[in-house]
Formats: sequence, structure tokens, C-alpha cells
Amino acid sequence: MPQKISDGSTKEKLLEVAKKEFMQNGFLKASLRTICKNAGVTTGALYFFFHDKEDLFDSIVKPVIDHATQILAEHFKHEDSLLSGSGPVLMQTLVHEANKKDSAKGDLSTALAIFRYLYSHYDEFILIVQKSQGTKWEGCVNSFVDWNYKHLKSIADSYCKSHGKKKIKPFVLRMVSNSQINCFVNIVLNIPSFKEAEKHLPSVMHYLVGGWCTLFDQNI
Repeated sequence: MPQKISDGSTKEKLLEVAKKEFMQNGFLKASLRTICKNAGVTTGALYFFFHDKEDLFDSIVKPVIDHATQILAEHFKHEDSLLSGSGPVLMQTLVHEANKKDSAKGDLSTALAIFRYLYSHYDEFILIVQKSQGTKWEGCVNSFVDWNYKHLKSIADSYCKSHGKKKIKPFVLRMVSNSQINCFVNIVLNIPSFKEAEKHLPSVMHYLVGGWCTLFDQNI
């Protein structure tokens, strides 16, 4: 019996082949004709499922971005809840939780969850970070830096206000945010497996969280 265009298997085949084409050539140079040829379908079948090339690219990478965003959002929500406490308690709690592998809300646990997910979706991660030029996702890393910056600023402003300290300069907070996010990105890009990355994460988190907390002592 001939396969119907609306069959889910046709869409999955297109996504599978498209991911390979995008990985090999990037979004800009990827060919829809090549994708259709390798998937064994007509261009009409492709346009039945996807509006255009960017919609096809979105369908591959957006679920990964959404899930990583959800993990980070839950972590931010937890840290925001600590702002109702006193400054020292807030900072001590953040440092303490960063060292707890079994804490579902700690910095290390959040980092492990994000890395575990990104390594299990490594191709999609590479598409987002290195192959997305020409799409709305090419500035994705910077968007995460901006989001993290706003979160760090909220914590820093609250702490400094409650302790009568000068606010930490915005460019310092942006530098911290940039170093945190790009540290994560570069770990995945340069360490070949999650198992290997996991060995280094405790030291990395000690450095990132320790340096962040030191800013409040230095009051830069």
C-alpha cells in the first residue's frame, strides 16, 4: 500500500535526513532538494509538514532549546525564592547547594541536568551553536547570556540593597553571565562525552559559584 504523505514516518524521515544535511552544510547552504531526494519524498511532501527551510530547522532544534530553557527557568525560580531570606543566608545557601550532587535545586545538579540533556542531543546543540546562521537561533547563546544577566542582577541588587552596599556594576555582572554561559557551551564543544565532562563539573562549579559570591565581598 502506498505511503500516505500524512504518515508520521514520512515526517520523521524528513527530520532525520534534514538534521544530517544541516549538520553537514549549515542552515544557509542546506538544500531542500537534497533533503527530499535523500528522504525519498517530493518537495510537496516536505511542504505538507513544514512551511519552509527555517520551519524545518526549528522543528529540529526548538524542542532542545525549550527543554534546556525549562531546566534553567526552574533553577532561577528556586534562587529567586531565596531572595526573601537574608543576604548571608542567600549566598551561603547558593554555595552550599552548588556542592550537593543530590540536590535537585543546586547549581551543580542543574548543571548536570543541562549537560546530560545537551550531550544526549549533541547534534541539535551543534546545529544551534555552530550551524544556525541565517535563522532566529543564531543569537541563541547571547539570548541565554542576557537572560542569565537579568537573573544575576536581580540577586545582586537585592543583596546589595539589604546590606547597604553599592550595586555591582552592570558590566561586571554581564561579564560574569557571559563567562558562565560560554563556559557551559565550550565544555560541550570541547569535551567529547558527558561522562568525561561530569568529572570536571564540580571544579568548574566551585570556580563559577565561588567567584560569583566573592563579588559581594569585593563589592566591585
